[in-house]
Amino acid sequence: MRLSQNQIQRIVHHLFREIKSSSTTNIKVTEDIIKATILAVIQTNIEDEAKLDQLVEGMMDQLERQNADFQRYKMFPLLKKKLADQRGFIL
Repeated sequence: MRLSQNQIQRIVHHLFREIKSSSTTNIKVTEDIIKATILAVIQTNIEDEAKLDQLVEGMMDQLERQNADFQRYKMFPLLKKKLADQRGFIL
């Protein structure tokens, strides 16, 4: 899923509010540090998913060369889900 920077910032802000309002958290660092950490985690996840997409595209290119009737649009989500599950990546 493609997210704009504005959407990512809203997610970061929402997650920070949830963390701050939680009665089980004891915040010992500044708001900026927490938001930067949340942002870094989200960006890493987005980059990891992009790498997974590239891997799936490469695999699909190979499968398409082997089978002329190959239907990419049907296989992409299936193959991506299978690889994500194998790698412990949550989509």
